[in-house]
Amino acid sequence: MENDPDTGNIHGQLDDIERLLKKINSAIISNSRSLKPKSLINTGYWQWDADKGKILLDNDCVKIFDLPQKKKKSFYKNWPEILPAAAAGHLESTLHQSTKNKTHQSQFVISLPGTDRNFFIHAQWIAEKKQWQGILIELDINILQPEDSQLSTTINNLPIGVITLNKTAEILSANTAFLKMFGIKSDKIWQNEAVTSLPPIRSAGLEHYFTELCTKNIEFEFESPELQNYSDEQVFLYCRGFVLSDRNSQYMILFSDITRRKQLEEQFTQYQRLESIGNLAGGIAHDFNNILTVIKGASAFVMRDLDRENEHYQNLDQIHRAAERAESLTQQLLAFSRRQLLQPKIINLNALITGLHDQIRSQLNKNIEIKSILAKDTGRIKADPHQIEQVLKNLVLNANDAMPRGGLLTVETANQNLDED
Repeated sequence: MENDPDTGNIHGQLDDIERLLKKINSAIISNSRSLKPKSLINTGYWQWDADKGKILLDNDCVKIFDLPQKKKKSFYKNWPEILPAAAAGHLESTLHQSTKNKTHQSQFVISLPGTDRNFFIHAQWIAEKKQWQGILIELDINILQPEDSQLSTTINNLPIGVITLNKTAEILSANTAFLKMFGIKSDKIWQNEAVTSLPPIRSAGLEHYFTELCTKNIEFEFESPELQNYSDEQVFLYCRGFVLSDRNSQYMILFSDITRRKQLEEQFTQYQRLESIGNLAGGIAHDFNNILTVIKGASAFVMRDLDRENEHYQNLDQIHRAAERAESLTQQLLAFSRRQLLQPKIINLNALITGLHDQIRSQLNKNIEIKSILAKDTGRIKADPHQIEQVLKNLVLNANDAMPRGGLLTVETANQNLDED
């Protein structure tokens, strides 16, 4: 698990949040000082285009960092203009690493050196704009009122699920993100309940880890198997548990939703499987095509010296036709395996059909008449000429096999507007 870059990111995020929550909780429990009543949380919105060296802050961010108010939008070239060097370096390196690992979300905490100011960063990669954007949440323990219940407000604004428990695994509190992850719409589901009694959490195998935490003080972290929450949604979670307060025997568990990451991993696995099948099909098609070339060439040489009414000529003709049909199949396999690159061109379909008339005629039995009805006003199409030829030949060969007693084969072109009906 340590070699998984996404897991490493989650580990770091939860580690930072754990330390911060312990710090806040310690300040409240110790009741060591009386502080001025202020709002616990300040939030702001930001965008960062690293390639263009452009950072956009909203007015809330400008106020949080006590920056000069600009007349228009507040643009900056780099993070050291906004944050101290250490904090700016931490933010930049974290997001650069997320970009390198192709992680589309990142959550972490940065601190301002020499102060008690901490900022929780929730970042989202916007692929079409090639930039990071997100929310900055200020968590400052210097503005906490120990006698107030503002820790609950803080936790409820975190995008990570948080629950606190006592030593009997009874859930004491749960934040909004936890309820959303588990599809819980009523507090009655979890109030006065042991966490291990909830079906989704029991399916995650949390009971063993929590017992180790309570009895041996062994902190834990693990990825859950696929869980079905109370809203019948399938989710994957990354869980982290630790002691919140030894004196009060309180514990905290953090949950990070990694469902999207798991889905991407599954899609990538499926892609690798398809790629392997494509490579195999391409290799077989190349080798088989070489064999068909020998069959076609040999049969054509023998047929050249025989009269068309000769019985052997008819047999050889069937062999030659079968080889051509097989050759068409190999072309499809090569296209599927991407070893044959499609080269679309603007072509006149009528001219292409006219040019293939002799080849089509040679593929048909003598008792089959071929007729072309080509509209004069047809537009041009953009397609790979070779692929269109293969499609036409396949249709002709199928029609030939469907009319063993002879008949009329009509090849027709016309303009057609395709709508929903």
